[in-house]
Amino acid sequence: MTIVKKDYKTISKTLQTGDIVLFSGSGGISKIIEKFENTSWSHVGMIVLPDDIKPEIECENKPLLWQSSPKLNIKEVQNKPESSGPELVYFDELLKLLKDYKYTVAIRRLYTSRTEPMIGKLNNFISKVHMDGFPSIHRLVIEFIEGNIKEKFIHALIKIVSLLKKIICLIKKGKAKSLTCKDEMYFCSELISQSYIEMGLLPKYEVSKSYSPKSFSTQGGISLLDGALLEDEIYITY
Repeated sequence: MTIVKKDYKTISKTLQTGDIVLFSGSGGISKIIEKFENTSWSHVGMIVLPDDIKPEIECENKPLLWQSSPKLNIKEVQNKPESSGPELVYFDELLKLLKDYKYTVAIRRLYTSRTEPMIGKLNNFISKVHMDGFPSIHRLVIEFIEGNIKEKFIHALIKIVSLLKKIICLIKKGKAKSLTCKDEMYFCSELISQSYIEMGLLPKYEVSKSYSPKSFSTQGGISLLDGALLEDEIYITY
């Protein structure tokens, strides 16, 4: 595959909500993920344009990145008290932050009809999980292993277990209204896959934990619904 490179200032004008952003890092955890998965990618996020956020928020009119990560020294546009877990940050500011850490960043543009219901469901999901956190290292490892089991039988078993958990949760919820059943920690690929599920781009029966950053790369061969397609990676220079 031919590697395509474009300057961020040029490609930023073409970005749309739902476009995938892949990251390859130089840190220890990043390298473990990349080696285990046999891939170049250890983190994934998604572009969200300010015009698509409802209700409107006060922010600059430039691409935002919807991602889940540990605490970063970067502004969270909705002023989240603890800047970790699901967050919206300025994409260009994140690129500046990563510049000294030898990160490789690539875009996969999403080709689909971005309908009002699709964007509305994305906004509902962002509002629902925005204040949630990022998994501890221990939990991150467990979720990563769950999300990277290759055997189809085990993958199906994970889906069945997840469905049973939801059923049990609903039963308990009926008995005790105060019970909280929400998973309050999101790994990066879990957040993006669930975002795609909410937007109708992935099947509702899918388990978001079964996706990894590799899943959203050309290597992963992700299959989207209703004819939606992801363009091959465009590597960003910045």
